[in-house]
Amino acid sequence: MPKNKYDAEGVQLILKGDGCKTTCKVLSILAKFCEIVLIIGAICCGICGIALGVGSRDININDAITAIKEEEGFPAAVLEIPEVSNFLALEPSRQLAAVLGAIAIATILLVLTSILARYVYRFFKNLSHGRTPFTMENVDILQKIGVWTFILAGVSVVASIIIELLAGAKSVSINVSVSTIAMGFAALVLAVVFKRGVELENKLKK
Repeated sequence: MPKNKYDAEGVQLILKGDGCKTTCKVLSILAKFCEIVLIIGAICCGICGIALGVGSRDININDAITAIKEEEGFPAAVLEIPEVSNFLALEPSRQLAAVLGAIAIATILLVLTSILARYVYRFFKNLSHGRTPFTMENVDILQKIGVWTFILAGVSVVASIIIELLAGAKSVSINVSVSTIAMGFAALVLAVVFKRGVELENKLKK
């Protein structure tokens, strides 16, 4: 953290440099691209789920796999995977419900991730303008990035459990993404640092 006026000015000069501004601009563009792709993916998943639910109520996944095995060949090793065998042992209606549930969960995760990408885009966009990074707006954005990251991690854990249960799993496993949680903590720590920077700048201006 900047401890005096000269340290604060040094940070300002670094973040206002052409190299830093260009990097932040590129990152903001990438974040925006990810947001758009995620939204399109969520819309596609939603449409596929609705179409499958409305037009394929009598679908039989076992019959479809049998047809593929007879016509094009199907890896026998895949059928021996416990998760796959448990799924294929379900009734056709349960299989369809599991597929629709997985699509619905995928749609929700895509929407949540697009929201997170939106906040990342706003943060780097602010930095690319070359203005002071120590603003309450950036603090608020970083806090939201941290919160939404934790929400995404929690929903992902619940989603994986639901999918396993829908697929006929006899037991469920809890898989927590350490990297996602670490990113959430990092965002919240940065929010504290930026908030301290705002307070320090306000003191220096006085």
